[in-house]
Amino acid sequence: MRLFRHEMKALQGDIIVWSLVLALLSVLFLSLFPIFQNHPMDIRELFSRFPQTVRDLVGISNFNLRDLTGYYPFFLKICLELAVIAALVMGAEAVNRETQKQTNDFLFSKPVNRTAVLRTKCLSVLTATAIIGLVFIVASWVSAQIFAPGRIGFAPFFAVSAVVIFLMLLYNTWGIFIGVFFPRFRGVIAVAIGSLFAFHSLYELLQVAFGTDNPYHRWLIPVSYFDRETIILTSGYEWPYLLLWTAQIALLLYVSFRRYNKCDFR
Repeated sequence: MRLFRHEMKALQGDIIVWSLVLALLSVLFLSLFPIFQNHPMDIRELFSRFPQTVRDLVGISNFNLRDLTGYYPFFLKICLELAVIAALVMGAEAVNRETQKQTNDFLFSKPVNRTAVLRTKCLSVLTATAIIGLVFIVASWVSAQIFAPGRIGFAPFFAVSAVVIFLMLLYNTWGIFIGVFFPRFRGVIAVAIGSLFAFHSLYELLQVAFGTDNPYHRWLIPVSYFDRETIILTSGYEWPYLLLWTAQIALLLYVSFRRYNKCDFR
């Protein structure tokens, strides 16, 4: 319990900053919804000036922005991309924090084994992610009731909003994996941002190669595991991608624990 409190204290700054960032973004974007609803032609003309690639990148090609069920998934993509950067960084820093500060003796002088240490770190990151995600969901729901009351039911709203938590957990495990295998690496933020651009580039290449109707690109791009438009219409998730999400997390954690137990931290 003492180690868990230590880890949560170390994550306190991340929890506060990212909770505020995502909550304020949700308030800002949902406060703009009446403009999109009341001036659809002006907004459509503005977006038409952007290249198709840019419109696909920010997710404004496939959604009806006049309706909250289309507008909310659109702005959610922006929040998701920020959230996964935060998640990857939190996961990596939770693991390599002591290595970079050369304070590993604090951990391993305790009467706990390495498995327990990494398990506690994973639990603290999970808790931090849950707090950030729940703050975002509550802020978004309250904002939706203020700026677009009665436009969307709670079940579909919660289902699509929870994608933030699902993807953050996946990127948490990627961060933990990176932190375990590269404990002295300091460019985690660059890796997180670079991975997003790489996945977007891969998405565009696959669309050019196979067309927009090809479903297989979704298997390669984590952000595409959860189709926001489908979720908000059905209030559910597609089980093949949910299984892929689960298997990927399980595999990354298994490999990370095996490696962590054999690491030389000197």
